[in-house]
Amino acid sequence: MSTNDLQRLTALYYRSIRVYDVDGFVSLFASDGVSHDPVGAPPHVGHDGVRAFLTGVLGLCEQLDIAPVETVFYQNSAAVAWSAFAIGKNGSRTEFGGIDVFTFDRDLRIASLYAFWEAAPLMKALAAHD
Repeated sequence: MSTNDLQRLTALYYRSIRVYDVDGFVSLFASDGVSHDPVGAPPHVGHDGVRAFLTGVLGLCEQLDIAPVETVFYQNSAAVAWSAFAIGKNGSRTEFGGIDVFTFDRDLRIASLYAFWEAAPLMKALAAHD
């Protein structure tokens, strides 16, 4: 697994979120892949689990921009510091960031994702009603 492969896959991960490409997002995961997003919450397991997670998050947003800030690759893993900006369907605007740690399988699919960020303030802002 080359650094170029990992760079391409992590770039596709964040792009799929930015452009609301749920199918593209799901296709990046192994069929039995597990996403801990955020760490501490119940994991999202398999294609159905990651689809439900992203669909739920995007359903709260008019716009969600997320971009890698710094990435470190090692063997079949990547650690990505990222920043994001969201506009909720309720008109709220918020900025946030975190660190994602990916492990990829031999088929170049995400086997596991550990997303370190504080989701509660974001979800509260996006779900708030004026």
